Amino acid sequence: MHTSQLDWDKIYLLPFRTTLDTKLRKLQYKRLNRILYTNKMLFKFRKVDSPLCDCCEKELETIEYLFFHCTKVCMFWDDLKVVLNSLNITIGRLGLISRMFFLGF
Repeated sequence: MHTSQLDWDKIYLLPFRTTLDTKLRKLQYKRLNRILYTNKMLFKFRKVDSPLCDCCEKELETIEYLFFHCTKVCMFWDDLKVVLNSLNITIGRLGLISRMFFLGF
């Protein structure tokens, strides 16, 4: 699914429809607006000692890397796929699932 095909009005309303927890709403808002500060940005502000991912310490920690490419996060997505399959929930490509999760679907 390309970003031009997404219904952004619905996506931006999801945090308010899916949870009452203000911390989760805040996280979703920051992710959607790309203002979730990662080590890459914090390092530029001299707030952390390293721009590398806190989980794996191998690559620059960007939002995309942190949620989709970090080896430890990829293990989470793989485990989630196994659990969903065990519940007879069929899913397509794992990349699509993680991106849907990231957008709040």
